[in-house]
Amino acid sequence: MKKPYTGIGINELKLDLKNIAIDNFINAIAVADINGKIIYVNNAFLKMWEYKDKKEIIGKSVLSLGVGGKKTSKSIGIMWNSEKTSGNLEIRRKDGKIIMVQHIANIVRDKYGKPICMVAFFSDITQSAISHQLLIESEEKFRVLINNFSDIVTILDAKMNIRYISPSVEKVLGYKKEFFIGKNVTSLVQPEDFARVSSQLNLKNHKSEGNVNFIEFRIKHKNGSWVDFEVIGNNLTNNSTVRGIIVDMRDITERKNIEKKLRKSEIYIRTMFNSIANGIVVIDSNGKILDVNDFLLYMFGYNKKELIGKSCLEFLTKKDHVKAFRGIRRTLKEDFKTGNKYRLVRYTAIKKDGTIFPVEVTAAPLGEEGVPYDSTKIVVVLMDISKRVEAEEKTKEAEKRFKTIFENAIDGLLLADITSRRFIAGNKMMCKMLGYSQQEIKKIGVKNVHPPKFLPYAIQEFDKLANKEITLAKDILFKRKNGSTFYADISASPIMLSGKEYLMAIFRDSTERRKTEQLEKLLIMGQLSGGIAHELRNPLGAIKNSVYFLNMSLEKPRPEIKEALEILQKEISTSERVINSLLHFASPRPPIQRNTDINAVVQWALFHIKVPSNIKVAIRLGENLPSLPADPEQLRQVFGNILINAIQSMPKGGKLLIKSGLHRSGWLYFSFTDTGVGIPEKNMGKIFEPFFTTRAKGVGLGLSVSKIFIEQHGGIIGVQSKVNKGSTFAVKLPIIREHGKRK
Repeated sequence: MKKPYTGIGINELKLDLKNIAIDNFINAIAVADINGKIIYVNNAFLKMWEYKDKKEIIGKSVLSLGVGGKKTSKSIGIMWNSEKTSGNLEIRRKDGKIIMVQHIANIVRDKYGKPICMVAFFSDITQSAISHQLLIESEEKFRVLINNFSDIVTILDAKMNIRYISPSVEKVLGYKKEFFIGKNVTSLVQPEDFARVSSQLNLKNHKSEGNVNFIEFRIKHKNGSWVDFEVIGNNLTNNSTVRGIIVDMRDITERKNIEKKLRKSEIYIRTMFNSIANGIVVIDSNGKILDVNDFLLYMFGYNKKELIGKSCLEFLTKKDHVKAFRGIRRTLKEDFKTGNKYRLVRYTAIKKDGTIFPVEVTAAPLGEEGVPYDSTKIVVVLMDISKRVEAEEKTKEAEKRFKTIFENAIDGLLLADITSRRFIAGNKMMCKMLGYSQQEIKKIGVKNVHPPKFLPYAIQEFDKLANKEITLAKDILFKRKNGSTFYADISASPIMLSGKEYLMAIFRDSTERRKTEQLEKLLIMGQLSGGIAHELRNPLGAIKNSVYFLNMSLEKPRPEIKEALEILQKEISTSERVINSLLHFASPRPPIQRNTDINAVVQWALFHIKVPSNIKVAIRLGENLPSLPADPEQLRQVFGNILINAIQSMPKGGKLLIKSGLHRSGWLYFSFTDTGVGIPEKNMGKIFEPFFTTRAKGVGLGLSVSKIFIEQHGGIIGVQSKVNKGSTFAVKLPIIREHGKRK
């Protein structure tokens, strides 16, 4: 009879159960041979290292499984030399992730004590390690925070005795923190604050956890001053960890001082706000009135209750409502963003009683930090400008009258900028006098209307008028746009226009006055000269006849007598020439005109004048010049006077150039250029005046008589000269057609 089947043997069953238990053990298990080659791992090991099959691991070195490095190699060496080792390792899993594991390793030996393998157990402690590190860091942060916290952190027991106080108390109150330990907090509070603090804090009655509202009280500083604190408490007496009341005390002494200053400042600003003699209104972005000052109420006749919350457009006439609304939006959107603080606009305002008056409005955005512009307030200042507008109207009327007078004055009127000496405006007569249009006048100045040589004197006189040193400048030489010149008397004084000082000048052409004065002067001189000439002519004639009689009577006079008679004859001729000049000047006769070759007249004058040998004369007379109706005797005298002056200006010799020609504008011109001493600038305006001379001999009538003769012929005589360079005298005679017209 067969034995019943009993299954596997008990020893095999135990071995299977043991293998199953090891494979499914919660901790990772690995077995390595004496060479460090892995010969077995359980399922937990595969999961920990992120492997799927044991075949991926069996036979590999322990160091290839992410437990390498000097630290691990050293640990493995220790394992083979001791029965049991343990510790923490960082390992790199198959996916590259680093984890922290705790390991225990045992050496397995045979019955002879020889090591045959090593069994290691691994537990993943990554999360616990991270948590532990975070706890350490949190505690360190809390400690650093408390030690550096500017507030004072206090822990009280249920009786309000201080168990802990943070180090910041020394900086805030001047005491070491040990001073406060064990003291009752109410004993430190300022007596005036004690009752309020006790009623608000009342920590003795707090049976359950909860916050205490903010309260304020004062504690004495070590130096005797009182420090203001803002305090909030948290009752944690029922918390098993804390078992106390946590109190946060913040020093608000500076804030309290600022609040006091702000209250004073608010009073000051409000007083100033209401004392300004302009209307001020604060509005929101929709134009609603938020505040007004007292003067605005006075301006418009309202009380404050009637205006708060109303539209600011109530102050303006309806025609200005759209304009004002756009101004509000522009102030908020443009001025607020661009930083333009002020915008000045004129409106027509209306009072409560309906009175209309002009106002000038200044608006500025009143921004608040962190608030968008559409919620920003605007400060608007309204200035009553009724009197100013009235004055402006009167000014406009006055300016209109002034302009009418200015434009229609018979004298030239000119307005000039004192600083730049540029012209601002000129009337019609001034433009006519200078030859410029009114637009051209505004582009020029003093330097443009005077000959260069006269300009320094003109500027000097301008400055004297501007500084009120004189009120009249006479005989100022002006240059017209076309280059011609004229003299004018200037009466001027500074005036204020639009807040700036200008010079207002009245010009009167002094040409006729100068001619009249010159004629009067010449008339007096002529009468005097004529009288002198007549008185001298008769005695001179007797002397001349006597000399002639002596020459005829003496057949063979001695040499000295002959020389004396020749000198007398020469001086008589000179005296006759002077007397004739006086007579010509005293009563110049009109020219006796006949058809005359002027080139021939010049040559005749040069022929009858003795030219020294050290003077070289060059003659360049134009050919085929037309003959002119002229008085040859007067022209011979003119050219003779010019030639004598030229010769006398070159005592050491020189060159004399005589030229003639036909000018395109219808004139014959004659020029006499010498290389003599020249004429000083100060004498240039005097050389044609009667009796002006710089020489010891002569009476100074030659050039003045020449000028009279040339002007009687309708011509012009002038001079240009440079000292030590020479002079050029120029004579221009008009070419006359039939019927008195120029050719």
